[in-house]
Amino acid sequence: MSLKRAIMGVAPVSTLTPPPTQMLPGFEYVAHAVTADDTDSQYAAQGNDTDFHRRPDRPTKLPDSNLPLVPGFELESVLGRGGMGTVYLARQLSLDRPVALKVMSRKWAGDPTFVARFTREAYAAARLSHPNLVQVYDIGEVDGQRFFSMEYIAGRSLADVVRAAGRLDPETAVGYILQAARGLKHAHDRGMIHRDIKPDNLLLDSQGLIKVADLGLVKTPGMSREEDTLSETSGMQSLPGDMTGARMALGTPAYMSPEQCRDAAAVDHRADIYSLGGSLYALVTGKQPFDGDTAVELMTKHAYTPLVPPEQIASRVPRELSNIIQRMMAKLPDDRYATMGEVIRVLETWLGVSHVSQRLTAGEDQIAALEKCVDDFNFAPTAILRAKLLTGLFSTCLLAAVVLTFIGRLGWAFGLAGLILQAATVYFVLHGAAHKTYLYRRIRQLVMGMSIGDALVGIALVGLFLILLWMLKLFWMWTGFGMIGAAMAFALRFGLDRSVESERRAAVAGCERLLRRLRVQGLDEDQLRFFVARYAGRHWEEFFETLFGYETKLEVRASLLRGESAGQRERYAGWREPLLAIIDRIDRARR
Repeated sequence: MSLKRAIMGVAPVSTLTPPPTQMLPGFEYVAHAVTADDTDSQYAAQGNDTDFHRRPDRPTKLPDSNLPLVPGFELESVLGRGGMGTVYLARQLSLDRPVALKVMSRKWAGDPTFVARFTREAYAAARLSHPNLVQVYDIGEVDGQRFFSMEYIAGRSLADVVRAAGRLDPETAVGYILQAARGLKHAHDRGMIHRDIKPDNLLLDSQGLIKVADLGLVKTPGMSREEDTLSETSGMQSLPGDMTGARMALGTPAYMSPEQCRDAAAVDHRADIYSLGGSLYALVTGKQPFDGDTAVELMTKHAYTPLVPPEQIASRVPRELSNIIQRMMAKLPDDRYATMGEVIRVLETWLGVSHVSQRLTAGEDQIAALEKCVDDFNFAPTAILRAKLLTGLFSTCLLAAVVLTFIGRLGWAFGLAGLILQAATVYFVLHGAAHKTYLYRRIRQLVMGMSIGDALVGIALVGLFLILLWMLKLFWMWTGFGMIGAAMAFALRFGLDRSVESERRAAVAGCERLLRRLRVQGLDEDQLRFFVARYAGRHWEEFFETLFGYETKLEVRASLLRGESAGQRERYAGWREPLLAIIDRIDRARR
């Protein structure tokens, strides 16, 4: 009988109980097996033992009647199901962005043990913010049904990558595992132990960035043994076997450390080092460290069977890397690397990466490649034409308004002002909705978060303005100029903008390929972002924002301009920052 059939409950319960000769000293066995592939993944899109778990590009569509109602979210499809709940692909309405929404099953809403575990997972993930960790956005409850939303990664798990490729070349595998180690170090530094590291929970996005997912089994600081144990009355026999407690194996047997097999509540951060080493083993060999027909057999091998060195399975694995993997997977925690930081330094050294600071010393060929991408982006012919047209149009309208005011034609001057204002407003909405820009999302969130009283006040102000225009006999002039402005905005958005985006696409794609190569070579996100900001030149902000987003640009700008001289730098669309400061003040007042 295969391990998969056993863990999914196909086999009778009695077949999962080991014979006396297989009983391990110090282990306590339950009547059902611990799962080898967790079906309760926090991020079900990056899946486990069910196909739709690992197919984020082909989620399971359900009729609307089968989707729960969660205020503030529009649920679109199922990404995966597990013991505690279901993960949906959803759209967060306030920010108009896709998220993965994990909703706890109603049947466990009355069980305090499961509620505590579900809530602990959400709060633990929400406290962590790192480029190599899946980010939790929001936690809530509606009608007794708990949920939390998290970053949606449209990509594949490393398990999927290995299934497709058979095995990875050692440099690529180490580059991926190094990124995961950095995310785990961030968690370890805050006292959290993942306890379920495996290729299925290491997510690879389209930019070559690894994200560690699924904190469903996280051990948090100060967690007592009782809190880490399922109650006897929780109905655990109907759940997957991975949901176990103290003095019971908790995790994924294919990648669990020996001490985690014996007592999951007593492990420290070195258990994650073992599991990460096992994941690296699987990437470079195409096989998990040990094979077995039952979970008990797997755990026994992890505890007592010597590991077959990776270079004996895959000849391309260098001896030095094989030794690193074997030390990460030492049976005794004291024989492993002491911290995840030490693992990072060892892997960086193997890749030839020097990480003294975030200041990357780039090669001339890398700098030249980046500079070419930036030049192609900034000097796209249609982008230059667009800038000249907008400057000329604004200057002409402003000059005309001044002249009209001087000769006493205030109505026409006011109409021109309306043309500019309404054209800018319509263009902002069209462009923001198409690209989900940061300012557009914040304004959308502000509007959707308005109380009924605030909304009525806003409507009243607009109504008073229109009445004023009517009384001044400017309504139709304002409306006419507004229609012209709206037509100009549509022409700009669907004419020039599309040409600009088409011309710039190759430059952005070329830089993304360069960054993917640097990630695989072991460079972390801080180094990569500073590399782009430092060598992208005086007009770096728009290009950087296209790659990494507005918020990241602000963070890097502060670092770039602090300390060593970065030369003269120009800001891109600096008018947004005062508006965002006003929105922040309104948000704080609301809270």
